[in-house]
Amino acid sequence: MKVLLTGVSGFIGSRLLTALCDCFGADNVIAVSSKTTKQCETIVYDDNYSIDLNHFDKISDVELIIHAGAFTPKSRTDANNIDKCNGNIDFTRKLLSLPFERLKKIFYLSTLDVYGDDEVISESTRLDPSSLYGMSKLYCEKMVSSFCDSANIRSQILRIGHVYGPGEEKYQKLLPIAIKKVLNGQEVELWGDGSELRSFIYIKDVIDACLTSIELSDDVGVINVVSEQSISIANLLAKVAEILNTELKCISKPFIGVKKSLLFDNSKMKRFLLETETPFIDGLTDEIVYFKDIK
Repeated sequence: MKVLLTGVSGFIGSRLLTALCDCFGADNVIAVSSKTTKQCETIVYDDNYSIDLNHFDKISDVELIIHAGAFTPKSRTDANNIDKCNGNIDFTRKLLSLPFERLKKIFYLSTLDVYGDDEVISESTRLDPSSLYGMSKLYCEKMVSSFCDSANIRSQILRIGHVYGPGEEKYQKLLPIAIKKVLNGQEVELWGDGSELRSFIYIKDVIDACLTSIELSDDVGVINVVSEQSISIANLLAKVAEILNTELKCISKPFIGVKKSLLFDNSKMKRFLLETETPFIDGLTDEIVYFKDIK
């Protein structure tokens, strides 16, 4: 089977590329990216996500597309960047316009940001994105589904949760920020009492779920790739310090607004893609070791 993968330079995409090359062989994987990769053949697009006509013969026998490529906000302010969010839609539109001759299925890696608020988020939670990023990803979902319906091919939408693990140091998110600060002996900001719950899914579990989804023979609908393991922010910071065997230095900040825990129902994922998760403490330890190595 010939597989085309986008997003190979990203946190998830780079690891997915390695897994696909191991699974299908590098000769059967094509990367579509803004820059070349040594792992397999790469088709490089320009600043407008356009591909040179000379590359079209390379994709004619592609049977499977895994569309992981997208602008992903590295901070909250990025989530409403108009040009970057519109780029997600433009990239998907141009990808779907390529002359694939043997295409059988498209996998689209989406986000939980398409959902509105819920006590426990599941696949049945109301779709109500609060950012341009979430809106752009939901629109891309609809484009992929519509394209596949009209072409009579299959589609699979995976909405990826809060991923952690080695390699997320570029993101201004809770875990990498906390690990860096505790590792460097700096103070960590704790807003309120830190009782809000968070759930993280390990990067290896995400890759395993993606690979398993390729083997799905039935149309099971959207699947959230998320964790059911939850931990409070205060306990998370304490665990980071405990693993590093150091003192936790916190600056208490008054919390203004409504506290919100992020909890997920992953029963559908466990049924179809991933029966067991990596224990959070095991994954957290791996990530901390990684941060120590790159310090």
